[in-house]
Amino acid sequence: MKNAKGICLTLALCMGLSPVASAATSIQAAPNQSKIYVDGKEVRLSAYTIKQNNYFKLRDLAYVLSGSHKQFDVTWDNGMGAVKIVPNRAYSTAGHTLTSSAGAGKATPSFNTFLYGGKEIALTAYDIGGNNFVKLRDVGKLLNCSVEWDAAANAIVVDSSKGYTEESGLSQEAKKALQRVTYYGDRSKCTMSQKQMEAYGQKLLDECGDMYETPEETDVFLADLENNGNPYLVVSRPAPGVGAYAPVVYGYVNGKVQILCDCWDGSASGGRVSWLKDGRVLYTEWETNDTTGYGNDISNEYYTFFNGELVEYTEPKKGDWGSEQASPTLNELCYPGFEESERCTNVIEAGNALLEAGRGSVQTERSKMAAAMLEKLNSSNYASLAQAQLIDLNGDGMEELFVLDSFSANLYYWQNGKLMSKETGIWAGGALNWYLCRDTATGELGIEYESIGGGDFSGGSHTFYYLSHTTETTQAEYEAAAARNVRMEALGGDTVSVTNHRDETRAALQAMLK
Repeated sequence: MKNAKGICLTLALCMGLSPVASAATSIQAAPNQSKIYVDGKEVRLSAYTIKQNNYFKLRDLAYVLSGSHKQFDVTWDNGMGAVKIVPNRAYSTAGHTLTSSAGAGKATPSFNTFLYGGKEIALTAYDIGGNNFVKLRDVGKLLNCSVEWDAAANAIVVDSSKGYTEESGLSQEAKKALQRVTYYGDRSKCTMSQKQMEAYGQKLLDECGDMYETPEETDVFLADLENNGNPYLVVSRPAPGVGAYAPVVYGYVNGKVQILCDCWDGSASGGRVSWLKDGRVLYTEWETNDTTGYGNDISNEYYTFFNGELVEYTEPKKGDWGSEQASPTLNELCYPGFEESERCTNVIEAGNALLEAGRGSVQTERSKMAAAMLEKLNSSNYASLAQAQLIDLNGDGMEELFVLDSFSANLYYWQNGKLMSKETGIWAGGALNWYLCRDTATGELGIEYESIGGGDFSGGSHTFYYLSHTTETTQAEYEAAAARNVRMEALGGDTVSVTNHRDETRAALQAMLK
């Protein structure tokens, strides 16, 4: 396993309200120093801040809301092994006292099953001192109870007479752009900020061509792995030299994109992501000693994702999977590299869509052009491109893209809202070279393709490709043609020495997206 945050955690089944808790690596929980008001009255509650979110003891919240319109009871169902939240029922306050947080605490992920009105729900929870601490906004949303921050008073304000509102909504432009990215989970519950979308999109484009060397076979989707509205970014790409695909999983924690799992360790191995019955995701990695990837020595590692962390745990029992064990897998959800699949978006499409969603604005023609050119550039065997260069051939401010690969040279240009292409010569016998040229009559720039020798018994030929026209001449006619079509800098070929502008071209296209 490579770049995995969180090591050797056992799945914590029963914390706080259950008799047994499994050991797990803990993280620091800072006591919350803000004032807390519930229905206009200041109260003392045990509260902690974990990853910039407020966590309160579930029983304390039941206590202070008892008697209000949003009251609820909390019990432990031993038969189901679950914490039961019973709405519209007063909490039994006998023996319950409220205390403030005494100091810093150790928090471990709580994987309790939570039931609300008899139905299983997803709550982000930690065990601190043997009690369940839940995210305040999760409870506010569950009860439709207002949770607000009063910056002037440095206070958290809970008002049971008002309904819940999200911290910030997405613009219509952002929602429209987000529709272009495959999403596993309920889109209507997505709480991802536009800043997070932009960060995800920029991460994809920054690493495309480096980490993702085959973008046409690299598929991307957003997945609400914890069913809490905050999706992870999952990239499925071919593991180098291996037939299987391996996922790369990113999370967004404290305003930054963090890689949680590059799920290929360099051996002949692959990986898959599978949904569990409670809405969480299990990642399974298998490895072999056979370099072909088809050996018999197979071992499995099991992981889940919790509040921006990758957590390893022991092999689940068969019952953990429900009626269909290990199903559906990543390949069933999003078939990597399958051109006819409409379920997935490739890394360039997803990156551009997320950037657009994050910036909340409609793309300009130039940014659309750049996105299309960037996708075309990265769909080639990027590392072996002999040349990739942006040139404004007709001076209209919309650059053209010249690409020379191992088969041919192509000129890509933007016309009527679409990316068009024009072949400007192929690799064949003899000496072949490409040059930037200028038509002295019109001032237009173009591409000269020179073919000398090989199977050409006329002694060679020269073809001048312009956006408006194409002129082909034999070697004998060349001197007259060259008087009009002036050769400028060399772009690539057999007998010329040039600088490959591949990387700076990609950087320039990415800058146009911003």
